[in-house]
Amino acid sequence: MASYKQEKEDFVSGHNGSTVFHVNAISSVALASVALYFTLRSRLAFPSRLSSGSGSRIVELSSEYALLVVPLVLSLTLFANHPLSLMLLLSLPALVIHQTLPALPPPAQASLLPPPSPSVTRSPSPSSTPTRADYSSIYVTPTPNLTPTPRQMTFPSSAPPGTVPVPPLPALTIYRAHMMLMTVIAILAVDFPVFPRALSKCESWGVSVMDLGVGSFVFSQGVVSVVPIIKNPGLLRNPLLPKVLVASKKVIPLFLLGLIRVLAVKGTEYPEHVTEYGVHWNFFITLALLPPLSVLFHPLIVHVPISLLGLFLTLVHQIILNNTSLQNWALGNNRTNLLDQNKEGITSFVGYLSIHLLGMAIGTLILPPSPSHFRRAVSEITSKGDSAAPSRTPSRVPSPARPQVDHDLHMGRRPPTPDSSDDDEPRKKPALTLNYPVQDQPRKRGKAAVELCSYAIVWWTLFYLASALSGTGAQGVSRRLANTMYVLWVAAFNTTFLVGYVLLEGIGTELSRGQPAASDRRGTNTPVRKGVAPNFKFPGGSDSFRERNDSGVSGLLGAINLNGLALFLLANIATGLVNMTIPTMYTPDSQAMLVLLGYTFVFSLCAWLFRGRRILSML
Repeated sequence: MASYKQEKEDFVSGHNGSTVFHVNAISSVALASVALYFTLRSRLAFPSRLSSGSGSRIVELSSEYALLVVPLVLSLTLFANHPLSLMLLLSLPALVIHQTLPALPPPAQASLLPPPSPSVTRSPSPSSTPTRADYSSIYVTPTPNLTPTPRQMTFPSSAPPGTVPVPPLPALTIYRAHMMLMTVIAILAVDFPVFPRALSKCESWGVSVMDLGVGSFVFSQGVVSVVPIIKNPGLLRNPLLPKVLVASKKVIPLFLLGLIRVLAVKGTEYPEHVTEYGVHWNFFITLALLPPLSVLFHPLIVHVPISLLGLFLTLVHQIILNNTSLQNWALGNNRTNLLDQNKEGITSFVGYLSIHLLGMAIGTLILPPSPSHFRRAVSEITSKGDSAAPSRTPSRVPSPARPQVDHDLHMGRRPPTPDSSDDDEPRKKPALTLNYPVQDQPRKRGKAAVELCSYAIVWWTLFYLASALSGTGAQGVSRRLANTMYVLWVAAFNTTFLVGYVLLEGIGTELSRGQPAASDRRGTNTPVRKGVAPNFKFPGGSDSFRERNDSGVSGLLGAINLNGLALFLLANIATGLVNMTIPTMYTPDSQAMLVLLGYTFVFSLCAWLFRGRRILSML
């Protein structure tokens, strides 16, 4: 057993990686699979047409699994050396179907109107003019979670004052779900010979798919961590100590998971790659430390762009690596004391914190209503010296001085905008409170895509400039050190692919407007289409209803994103069980593929079964 353990450690160690182009090509398969999914959905209503009938749920799950998960498994195994061929196999059918089949016609408008809420008094005629009395009973704020749950769909009496709603962003849901899927597949596939060694983690220098997965996890965590300060930028000026304590309390479970992993690995003599993080340090500990320490940057964020903070931090880290003995210490073999035993985790943490900050910068672009919204809010806080939320935050308090009713606004055909400066034409502010929930405030997707593209160009330019200056090319990247080139590579890759998902979301939204929405998985079967009916939140229904039906986000990807942390833990446990049961490094490719397909289907099934509830919410 001891000899097999050593062989297994050697099997996953000592590799130099692949190329940046190869990693990008493999990851592009995910974009192609989403494009095929959107095309089938808009032209053939597939797989949403499977949402009725006996056994339909397992059939729908299987269809989405085949379209969205199996291509990722193939891209990391059988097609790993030919990813462009797989991308063409997915893209060409999508193109042919899109060009040869017409889009499905829109449903009748009558079928799009939701049933009346028992809390709202409605007039008998749908065409009658709404009055103040019709809208005086309730108001529902959009759920702030990125992937809300049915239990969060309540009917509060009023909207929280001074906050900006952050509705779900479908592109971010797809991006995070695909990142999780690639990670989950790779952590088991790397133990089989069918997974090319060039894709496994590099020993010290180089780029690979698995090296990218670690940084992408941190980047994604940074993107979603800015939700509180987007909702209320005044939080940036709040005292630091209470915020650090709150953030620390929330990540205690992650610390415990890191401790449990150490005990489990040491207790079972499970093969481990010590040079990843060290003897005791692991990825859970890194994830747990990032949120509390990122709070320390709040006072600086008021005065300095977050992206510049991230760049400055990684440059300081690189200067220290180059001009001190830190790099030699981190890459050396000395492990005489506790500090030496965990030197990789300690040395790389500053780089991961830089990645987290750069992810936060991207989050402030894509999550608010417009890319400039957060910048204006912070600028207003700075100019006024006030810790409260900016005055441009949309207010839903009725104004008695302006009794006119904006019928387009009330009927959901036009939502309110917090700032007309980004609009083509200035709009009147509605005077009356919207006492039923209208659609979430529309994001300016085009402007967000342009800014994301600009950031991607900047990160790639800096990355290749650093490569040229170092004279080492991509071999100057070090996940083990999390040096500046690694930080820039992770930021460039993730920003670029977020652009792709944002563009696909826009295409998917346009395509899905012409077809009936799939019935709600949790029991609500009345569809809602954007621009026709108000976006009602149905108690007891799935709160990802609008996200799935208006933008084409699959139920499976939404479910994976909803419980990402819990599913990641499940995947780690399953990986350990497989490795303790099967001599993976001696398994033929055919058997390895069966194991991987079964493993990913069980993973997808677990996500599907818990798609209506959030189990853990650390990420």
